[in-house]
Amino acid sequence: MQLFYSTKVNGNIIELEEEETRHLRVLRKNLGDQLEIVDGKGKRYTATLTALHKKASLLSIQSTITS
Repeated sequence: MQLFYSTKVNGNIIELEEEETRHLRVLRKNLGDQLEIVDGKGKRYTATLTALHKKASLLSIQSTITS
């Protein structure tokens, strides 16, 4: 499973910015896919892709692991 990076974690929602969203499109990810996200602060999230737009995407957090 690929890892993605985002610092935009708000409650139960993660927003991926344009560059990471571009990676999702290249990898042909679809709504409902499970992804692994890291925030650079020691947390790793398993999240479900809920919205995929050209410049951003949204994910719903399913679980959190703290290093």
